[in-house]
Amino acid sequence: MARENYPEAYRYVKQYIAVMDSINQEKEEALVLELEQKYRNRILNQSYENLKQHNDQQRIITGLVLLFSLSLLVAGLLYLRKWRENAALKMREAEAEKESLGRACRELQEQLGTVGDRVDTDDEQERQLFDALEERMVVLRNWVDKAETMKPALFMKSFRDYMTVNVKSKHALSDLQYVVNRKYFGVVDYLKAHYPELRKQDLDLCCLLCFGFSQHGICYLYNYEDIGSFYNKRSRLRKKLGLPPERTLESFIAELLAELVPKEE
Repeated sequence: MARENYPEAYRYVKQYIAVMDSINQEKEEALVLELEQKYRNRILNQSYENLKQHNDQQRIITGLVLLFSLSLLVAGLLYLRKWRENAALKMREAEAEKESLGRACRELQEQLGTVGDRVDTDDEQERQLFDALEERMVVLRNWVDKAETMKPALFMKSFRDYMTVNVKSKHALSDLQYVVNRKYFGVVDYLKAHYPELRKQDLDLCCLLCFGFSQHGICYLYNYEDIGSFYNKRSRLRKKLGLPPERTLESFIAELLAELVPKEE
């Protein structure tokens, strides 16, 4: 420009501008690459942190699952051990009960034989009483025999089903009234004579009370699911006997038995 060579100066200026633009573009591209690299590194670092945190959570969850599984396993083993101990105890108790039933059955059979030898065969009432006792002994012997081949729980269920069917049948406890009448000084005859409205089931209930059966025992025999059914049966019997509210059925039976005891001369 000092020599006033403007075309050449213009050409140099254009070259300078082109070189500077190229340098600036390179700088901008380098800056963009640097920013992109930093952004990628940041994303990678964030992904790494997330993955690390996820792995930590997975390890914690896995540890908790293993701990819970181990606890369940230990609890299961303890429960199994306790169950086996209880089962063994119940088996021992069942064996002892079976042995006790067998021993009682043998003793009762011996006593029955003694009673049978003493029974006067010409006395129809004595023979009927002996037959009733013999029938009870046969039933007891059969159930003792069954106990040897049945599990205790199944034995109790079968025994309860048997008692329920027999109690509810029309022939249930067919000799109960006869035995009670003989044992307790004609109490059944007295009830029939003074309370003609009493049915067989009413008299059977009175007989069970004479023998001292509890409310729960009677409910068990008759398979009452709730004691309310038994209370209804008692209420109907009380009404037929004409008992006042303050007098219990048990006290009536006890007082009646006391009155029927023969007075010593």
